[in-house]
Amino acid sequence: MRKTISLLLTLIIIISAFSSLNLTAAAEEIDAVQTGKISGDYEYTVLSDDAAEIIDYSGSDTVIAVPSTIDGYKVTSIGHSAFAYCESLTSITIPDSVTSIGDWVFSSCYSLTSITIPDSVTSIGCGVFSGCDELNSIVVDQNNTVYDSRNNCNAIIETDTNTLISGCKNTVIPDSVTSIGDSAFSWCHSLTSITIPDSVTSIGEGAFSWCYSLTSITIPDSVTSIGHSAFYDCASLTSITIPDSVTSIEDSAFSSCESLTSITIPDSVTSIGARAFAYCESLTSITIPGSVTNIGYGAFSDCESLTSITIPDSVTSMGTEVFSWCDNLTMYVYEDSYAKKYAIYNDIDYIVIEKPIEPDVKLGDVDGDNIITILDATMIQRALAKLTTLNQSQESVADTDGDGNMTILDATRIQRFLAKLVDTL
Repeated sequence: MRKTISLLLTLIIIISAFSSLNLTAAAEEIDAVQTGKISGDYEYTVLSDDAAEIIDYSGSDTVIAVPSTIDGYKVTSIGHSAFAYCESLTSITIPDSVTSIGDWVFSSCYSLTSITIPDSVTSIGCGVFSGCDELNSIVVDQNNTVYDSRNNCNAIIETDTNTLISGCKNTVIPDSVTSIGDSAFSWCHSLTSITIPDSVTSIGEGAFSWCYSLTSITIPDSVTSIGHSAFYDCASLTSITIPDSVTSIEDSAFSSCESLTSITIPDSVTSIGARAFAYCESLTSITIPGSVTNIGYGAFSDCESLTSITIPDSVTSMGTEVFSWCDNLTMYVYEDSYAKKYAIYNDIDYIVIEKPIEPDVKLGDVDGDNIITILDATMIQRALAKLTTLNQSQESVADTDGDGNMTILDATRIQRFLAKLVDTL
């Protein structure tokens, strides 16, 4: 506490030397820090006349029962990181008085094996069990109206949104879950594999970050969004296939996956974010699909084993240091392309390659079987109803009326063609 106040005072002195600082507001900030009260091993703040929030625990007990009252105040909240790094803690009981559990509350409680969330809790922050390597059981009281642990899944799910907000090494994601929340499995060092059901459409920021032991994961075609740093530093992950439902690879999504040797980027992706694959030290080669137009800052920086990369002429924007410290890299580029200019400007070895001959694609052949059938019209209808997803080339041949958009009129035109009401597509 004294250290916090000292740092805050130092900050105020520095800022006031350079600008006119509202010292009254600063004093109020110090006051806020000083409101922490000590009761045994607990530090708490008073939220109201009869409520308190536990903000720190300084003890070393292996079994803890959080008090429902403290110095006469009702404990309604457990604050940010309050029990973080309680390394010997194996079991903790949360009282029914608690309604709110803040961010990272039990992070790095390495010995914690099980937790039960009472029915009183209506708010839970992110990363609450981050780094709890031995956690194997998560149960939400069945009377809780906000969260649940359906199907004995060993996870916390936000009931209304079907978002899994926190899991552990024994989590089985139910097929009713539609979203994996931010930091849901972050620092889960004991997680080796997990199956994501095809009900999931989004994977949140840092969802599987620092899962060092994760060796394999399958991302289903239902997923359309993979968040910032979603698989950051998954050091044991060797390969991953991104489904063609994803259009953007966000910043640092697979950064520091040092064992990653191969990655498949589908032709649905149009943008690769900053440092998306930085520090993927085992990655030797990669092909960027013709759908990509932008590659962000440092996207492949420090990929020490990367020797070749093919960049299509669809890429019109590349950030700085995309290939910094890729000392053995040769870029394969097309004549007069942006990528060639980038290679020359950044003094990167490159080889000019010829453009591939485009295959003779038949207009209306959406399923790619070289004949036009009612199934092609059906695929368009299903895509418009969001029951399936078409890749870029499929959408191109689906545009039978040539208006630049895939609409129900395109499916109708195929049907009219098959009924011989029109001669050609």
